[in-house]
Amino acid sequence: MTYAGSPARLLNSIVIPLFQQEHPGVKVQVLSYPFTSYLEKEMTVLEAGSSQYDIV
Repeated sequence: MTYAGSPARLLNSIVIPLFQQEHPGVKVQVLSYPFTSYLEKEMTVLEAGSSQYDIV
């Protein structure tokens, strides 16, 4: 998911626990980057063939 601001923090605090409850064994890790460096970080990880992300 991509979103920003205070609503994002509230949404994460509600949605992630519910998702993990419905999917035992799945751990959700939220990575947050400033928008100005987001694309550079994404491209670096993806070009390296990293398995860091399951969902982008």
